[in-house]
Amino acid sequence: MISANDKYKSDLLSVVRITAFVAFSFFLNSFQGAFALSERFCDLYASTSVLQNETAVAESIPDAQYPVWSSDYNHHYQWCLRKKSSRDLGNELKARDHKLRTHRTPNDCAIVLGGGGKNSPVFRTASEKLFLNLGGPWNFIRRTEGPCTFRINSYLAFGSGIKKLIRPDQLGGQGARWDAVFGEPINFDKNIVIRSVEIRKPTSTDCSITLGDEGVRQTFYGPAANLIGLINGWSFVTQTTGPCQFRVYNKSNERGKSMLYHSGINERIRVGWRVRAIEILPD
Repeated sequence: MISANDKYKSDLLSVVRITAFVAFSFFLNSFQGAFALSERFCDLYASTSVLQNETAVAESIPDAQYPVWSSDYNHHYQWCLRKKSSRDLGNELKARDHKLRTHRTPNDCAIVLGGGGKNSPVFRTASEKLFLNLGGPWNFIRRTEGPCTFRINSYLAFGSGIKKLIRPDQLGGQGARWDAVFGEPINFDKNIVIRSVEIRKPTSTDCSITLGDEGVRQTFYGPAANLIGLINGWSFVTQTTGPCQFRVYNKSNERGKSMLYHSGINERIRVGWRVRAIEILPD
């Protein structure tokens, strides 16, 4: 059985790790002894250091203080040029990366929003939490992670593992607008503005169901005490895990069509209509 902790893998720090440890491992293995570090080397060091600090700011990591932590590219670049050994730089990067990685726990849940060409801060919690005063305006979801359900504006439900832009007012992974209750496309004068995010923890993460549409996937965890409704219409079931049964509905309540699935699905199955609600029930 795949646990929730094993199933989702956060990509929040992947850019930092790839840049800092793939690129720098190449350089650190190539450069030996004491020497004036090259401009190319210091450009890479400074860019990585800025990215690490921006991640720390977004994550609200405590004690990430200047001068070690800074978004000033020139500050890191000039410090690099003054060093005589790449070893100090590698240790600095590793220390910052360690702080970033140890800040989170496996049960953390997080969501990143977007709008106007910008990303929101990372809204993260290890428990249930309602986030208000989000800033923005934000019109879409960029990423979700952790074993939670994410409620947008107190009603729309999204799962974990979203890694591609999703607009709350679109139909599944497509661009058509939708009516969550009746399942009919409708038109809006403008995009929905995300004004609140509620991160909800399931009572258990022993089971999971992953829905897919247009190359996007999201996962819901359970068993869940209540029906998870107001899902924005997804076409496929792509994976089910754990000792549960999974019933999906084409309405945001228990009326209308339904389909029952069991655990062990590991391929894309077309439901035949749009999934707008799910139940995760113990076997």
